[in-house]
Amino acid sequence: MPKALMSCKIGALAILVVSFFTHANASQCDALAARFLQQEQQAKFLRNSVTTIFFKNPATSSISLNCLRNQPNFSFFWNGAFPSNDFFSLTARAGALLTNKKENEVLKAIHRCHQHALKDPQELSSLESKGFAVECQAFIRDGGGTSISIYNNSQQ
Repeated sequence: MPKALMSCKIGALAILVVSFFTHANASQCDALAARFLQQEQQAKFLRNSVTTIFFKNPATSSISLNCLRNQPNFSFFWNGAFPSNDFFSLTARAGALLTNKKENEVLKAIHRCHQHALKDPQELSSLESKGFAVECQAFIRDGGGTSISIYNNSQQ
């Protein structure tokens, strides 16, 4: 079999495998994206890939809803080490939507994670709370940057 044909078959198989694993999550992810857009009037759909839906909002540099795993997660990015209150509020509202936890509970966890990441030599932090987890990267060097990801870790 020619190498080009073999490469095409392998590529097609990879697409089928990814499609199979993401199809089950697609309706769950699409429903979550629709609820997020309904909740956040300033958020706008940008584009989607096989596993990720991208949004824009004035309160953040970028937002993604990642759908590859069994459970979706939100990721938020800010250009700088010290995001605005609007950024933290948006992140907490989306986290509450994702996890069915109180917004204030999610907000406290996000602030703790962010502060720990700023103090950590590797610029990383993660924490788990009942029903959700938060992962953060925050740094001051080179103008700074912040990323926050929220996961629903409740048993289903």
